[in-house]
Amino acid sequence: MDKKIAQVMVIHIAVVSILIYGFLYLHHNSSKLCRESWMLRDRANRINLALEAYLEPILRGAEVAASQDFLIDWLKNEGDRTTLDKYLSTQIELIGCEAIDLASVESEIVYQSAGTTVRMEKGNERDLWFYDFMESETDRSNEFFYDSLEGILYLYHNIKLYETSHQIVGVMGILIRYDQVSELLSLFSDEGIEAYFTDKSGEIIIHSDQRQIGNVAIYDYYGLLQRAKELGGSTEMIESGSNDGDSSIFYFESLNSYLVVEQNISSLRRWFQGTYALLPIIILSLIVVNAFLYLALRKFSGRHKEESAE
Repeated sequence: MDKKIAQVMVIHIAVVSILIYGFLYLHHNSSKLCRESWMLRDRANRINLALEAYLEPILRGAEVAASQDFLIDWLKNEGDRTTLDKYLSTQIELIGCEAIDLASVESEIVYQSAGTTVRMEKGNERDLWFYDFMESETDRSNEFFYDSLEGILYLYHNIKLYETSHQIVGVMGILIRYDQVSELLSLFSDEGIEAYFTDKSGEIIIHSDQRQIGNVAIYDYYGLLQRAKELGGSTEMIESGSNDGDSSIFYFESLNSYLVVEQNISSLRRWFQGTYALLPIIILSLIVVNAFLYLALRKFSGRHKEESAE
């Protein structure tokens, strides 16, 4: 019987050791996931702040320039080009953008700060952005322009210009170098973090990998923000999790778009996160196993005493 008691003790120690090891292993991996979630939140905030620090002064400056009476008055007459070029040159320095274009609704001519003019045509694919923008209900839009001579991609941020009678007289567009925005989006790409902008339909409009532009994001981030708003939550930033990873989503009002920052998490690591929720059951199982082994030891011990007495 001493041999049986020894066997039970060995089994008891082995079971307890396995359960304790499993507990510590799960705790370690779950804690690591928690740290990664915190790191994602931190990285997302840093990307958002870096983009705001770069874009907001430019976009605010564009709003100020678009509200000036000079542009409205000039578009009504489309007079002296010299004064327009001088004004645009001054605004470029104040705003910090690459260039400014001014499109007239009346003449359908684009006056570029470089001193050139372009006459638009409805049937020309190049000019579709203007006519689509005129028919839209929004006062702001974002387009892309690829300079084939310099090999540089630009982001156009367009603003409708209204006279006092609320009649649209033109569009002011500012050019922002795409690579400047792209560089900020890829700040933590070496840590497995991906950042990009989408519109409310989920279409990717700005991405560090230009091949992703035009693709549609898998998840409805706009819908998540809207549901958060309906529930009285934050409309500026929310967090979301899936089987593939975690996300932080910010509404970028000045671009009327959504900044998405994602971090992929392996399925095995995600399994650990889910399993960690089972720890109370594991602890309860440990208690039950200990109680069972304790009763078994008492039973064996009692029989051993009876056999010794006989």
